Amino acid sequence: MNSRYALLAFSILALSACAGTHEPVSSVPTQTVQGNPTSVDFAEVSVVFKNNRCMNCHSGNNPDAHLNLTVYAQAKAAKDNIRKDVDSGDMPKHGQHLSAGDQAIVDTWVLQGAPDTVTPLSPPTTDDPTDIRFAQVTVVFQNNKCLKCHSSDPSGKEPAAKLDLTQYAQAKAAADDIQKDVHSGKMPKKSNPLDAADLAVIDAWVAAGAPN
Repeated sequence: MNSRYALLAFSILALSACAGTHEPVSSVPTQTVQGNPTSVDFAEVSVVFKNNRCMNCHSGNNPDAHLNLTVYAQAKAAKDNIRKDVDSGDMPKHGQHLSAGDQAIVDTWVLQGAPDTVTPLSPPTTDDPTDIRFAQVTVVFQNNKCLKCHSSDPSGKEPAAKLDLTQYAQAKAAADDIQKDVHSGKMPKKSNPLDAADLAVIDAWVAAGAPN
């Protein structure tokens, strides 16, 4: 058996060998833009692995089938089989099938070549700098890690302050408070304050009536 087929066999074995009982891994909110990932790195796909209990079997010093999904090189080597098995529902063996949103994150990561890191998204631009739409604002939310707390959790846990910033209606209803909190530095709690350019995007969006 040559090295190519040996690697394929190893990857298939790794994704088929989950067994035993393990303690659940804590959920972490997955970042999306309006429910659809546009740029996915290993940190984000790792959140999907955690939320769907893949790491119950595939982490630690002695992972099943010697596949540790917390190790980037191992996950990248098995990326095509990971995608095939989660899309077919074959994996995870001891958990529910991945949601459509989580499948989209895995698919996007694989189609991008399974990158370790990605360049932050650039907001869509228009000829009129005051014509700011929700798509541009959600990019600001994503790049500043607002969606780590304010997005839907696959486990069913409510987003912080019951505010899901991937949902236009909720973001629009809270537009004035969002503007106030990002200018005061109160938000985002777990990241650096927004820079002047991102603040300008928020200000233009709110001033225009928070259009979709």
